[in-house]
Amino acid sequence: MPFSRQWLVEGLRGFRRNVRAGFRLAVFRRVGADDIETSWSQLVALIALNLALTLVNDLATFGLKGELALYGLPGVLFFVPISLIAAWALCALGRRPERTLTLMLALYALGIVIGLVYTIYFAGYRALPRLPRGVSSGAYYVQYAVHAWLALASAVAAIRMLEMRRARWLPALALVVIAIGLPESTVYRGSLWTPRYDPKEFERNRGLSGEEAFYQQSGLLERELTGLRPGRKGVIDLYLISVAGYASQDVFMREVNAVDKLFRERFDAEGRTVRLINNAKTVTEAPIASVTALKSALSRVAEVMDRDEDIVFVYLTSHGSEDHHFSLEFWPLRFKTLDPETLRKLLDESGIKRRVVVVSACYSGGFVEPLKDPNTLVITASAANRNSFGCSNEADFTYFGKAYFDEALRQTYSFVDAFEKAKPAIAEREKKEDFTGSQPQIYIGDDIVRPLALLEQQLKSGKRALPVAAPSKYQEFVDLWIRPELLAAFRKECLRGMAVTSPAYYVRKDPDYYGGMTERSLQWPRVMAAYAKYSEDYCAVATIQANWRQSYLESARREMRESDLDKAMQFLKTEVGRRYVHASNAAAIDATRRVTELSRPATDRIIAEYQDELKRITDDYRRGRQPKTVR
Repeated sequence: MPFSRQWLVEGLRGFRRNVRAGFRLAVFRRVGADDIETSWSQLVALIALNLALTLVNDLATFGLKGELALYGLPGVLFFVPISLIAAWALCALGRRPERTLTLMLALYALGIVIGLVYTIYFAGYRALPRLPRGVSSGAYYVQYAVHAWLALASAVAAIRMLEMRRARWLPALALVVIAIGLPESTVYRGSLWTPRYDPKEFERNRGLSGEEAFYQQSGLLERELTGLRPGRKGVIDLYLISVAGYASQDVFMREVNAVDKLFRERFDAEGRTVRLINNAKTVTEAPIASVTALKSALSRVAEVMDRDEDIVFVYLTSHGSEDHHFSLEFWPLRFKTLDPETLRKLLDESGIKRRVVVVSACYSGGFVEPLKDPNTLVITASAANRNSFGCSNEADFTYFGKAYFDEALRQTYSFVDAFEKAKPAIAEREKKEDFTGSQPQIYIGDDIVRPLALLEQQLKSGKRALPVAAPSKYQEFVDLWIRPELLAAFRKECLRGMAVTSPAYYVRKDPDYYGGMTERSLQWPRVMAAYAKYSEDYCAVATIQANWRQSYLESARREMRESDLDKAMQFLKTEVGRRYVHASNAAAIDATRRVTELSRPATDRIIAEYQDELKRITDDYRRGRQPKTVR
């Protein structure tokens, strides 16, 4: 029929009939073959309707500040071929091949209606801030119910429209499940409108797959650790190590940042906090959370704290498993597992005596027993066999984090009292949401009670660190030069140099250097362990940030007038200036290494001459000879 106004009116009328048939089929009402307006034009019209509904939904989801995503078309149109294949197979089974297009139109209209219902449901789920448990907890699994609904409704429609005998009902259902149900449940349907591409946002969300973020990680961890302030004599200082383990949900990142801020402002922990965060948004700002990073953080805190006075508060927030594994996840990396036994080992190896450990995760009660120690307070968000709640991506806190940190610890300085305040608040919220109670747990070691009480009294009395004065121009100038990566590099070079001149080096030069003890002696491992500790301690002291800053500060004040600093800093704050600082620092490190290497033959000769002379002097002493005159 040529295009005309009548053709358009009849086409619209047939289109309404087909859409109405789709609604009837969705609720398992009987629709005959004669109730379907069969033509290829009607198929095109239904496809256009599906595209329009998808586009409207995408616009409502992402807003007008987006862009057309034509690469989503195959996913959106995926139901066209599978409905054709299903219609062909069902008509062959029912021996009605002439009704293939009719059945295809019916199945396609049915799919559009069921998809529309699911879209409306999911839009409501996202729009409402708080839903009954049956809706909220089942939202993710509703999609599988929708696939089952589509398969069953399609099978019933085909059986009725093709007037199949009862013996073919089960094969018809199997055909629909294979041809429609399974493909629909495994293929992403796609979007036609997506947020506009932002290169900067893309780089931020690449996580550790971005080159810049990958190479910054060691420097970020070093910066976080070298900036820790030492403990003050006569004051119980509180050190915080907080860990956000799961990168795919922002709530853990937000919670760690909030807890870090709370401890700095309310618990006098400024300069004594370490954040370890797995999240793409902070990958260039904070070190990642791994077992290795946690071990380094504990070791560094143990170095700077007063172990006889100070207290370490370790806060872990993430997902947890039934076998009590705390999730450390940042795709595509694979981290070592953090379980209760590993955490206990890390704490013991650090040498930290007074500990407060709070674990916020499902089944976190499994951490209590392994961490029990007279000098430890252990708090968990749930019992060993219970879930904890509130880890939605949009939330600022989990249920436990909100009640314990954001509410209770703003009212008291006691970690134990805060738990007693938070526990009923959590239970009340879970009951209101119709969740099974998480049952938070607590263990209080006998020897940690008094230090915690003294810390509480100290915070109440206001005995705190003096406020930090605003930096002078000279201090700002020094900040541009003394970078954490510089100190980390010097420390690494120091350890490398110490390794070169290890006890093995001297024994190879002189087998009697250690009184006859060699690398084959039973006591040799103790010698090497002692030297390793000596090297670590020596290089740690040699790269204390405060000492370097003071040295640079004195030199700057001596060599530069304050009026010269503005021009110097104006240059150093530019991109070229930053590269200049980096190059200068790198040159200083390389020069140290290169000069050492070039001097090695001369230093070896000097050391050998010194050892020979020392040996002669020792022999003379043993034999009672008179010392030679030294000119």
